[in-house]
Amino acid sequence: MSKPLPVVVADLPPEQRLHAMRRWELVRASLTGGFESAFVPNGLFLLVAVQYFEAGSGLKALIAAGHAIGLLLTLGLLTVVGRRGWRTTRVIAICYFLASLALACGALLPSLPSFLVASLVGTPLVVMCVPLITATWRQNCPDELRGRYFSQVVRAGRGAAIIAGVAISWWLGSDAGRYPVPLLVLAVLVGAAGFAVWRVPSQAVAQQGRNPFAALRWLWHDKIFGYLSLVWMFMGLGMLTTLPLRVEFAASAETGLGLSAGLALAINVVVPLVVQLLSMPWWGRLFDRANF
Repeated sequence: MSKPLPVVVADLPPEQRLHAMRRWELVRASLTGGFESAFVPNGLFLLVAVQYFEAGSGLKALIAAGHAIGLLLTLGLLTVVGRRGWRTTRVIAICYFLASLALACGALLPSLPSFLVASLVGTPLVVMCVPLITATWRQNCPDELRGRYFSQVVRAGRGAAIIAGVAISWWLGSDAGRYPVPLLVLAVLVGAAGFAVWRVPSQAVAQQGRNPFAALRWLWHDKIFGYLSLVWMFMGLGMLTTLPLRVEFAASAETGLGLSAGLALAINVVVPLVVQLLSMPWWGRLFDRANF
């Protein structure tokens, strides 16, 4: 068995750990925020597939599923990280570096196969890190402050995503074939985010046993958590199912409105992000007050 990596988080006082994490997490979120304009199921990837590559239904469904693929892969990632004793931020950084390479491949080799690599490799690698980011916050931030501080980081990410969404919408205009330049910029930003998250103090995820599905017992052992998970599951299914259809309707000239690439991206990405940015402080305060 491999020996666990040294637990750096224990070498710093709690106040310094929290300060370091907040600083570098703000940097990470600001750098990766622009990627949200691309990897969400109604973002840049699907828009380019519809308007530029004129992909068939199967390919469009596969590109739209990149986010869901990343969520499914989190189960295996958490299991491996827990068994190996790897530090969470090291794993996140490596995933970001690999995602950056995939995005650069899609930008520097503009073709449908390389575009699929960027979408179906880069997107899952970023998405599957979300539980590890949550674990890092649990290691470094007290329960009573987590919602407020994390909402600040999320707001920074949403603000960056709005700026990136507006910039990408302006750059694309009416030509979705201009996607390589924003894709290359996003590759650089994701790679830089890997260096930022490398600086965040962290430790290994606690091993929860050999059965990766054992954590599902909390769905009925903790009734509040089970109820929230059930509600979110139904909301998530509905949202993730309809998001790609909104892009198809807005961007496709045959089955929808045939809007320009920039306008379709602004409607489907920028407007929802603005609403999230404005509502995030309220949700952060609610999280700190609610009994989760």
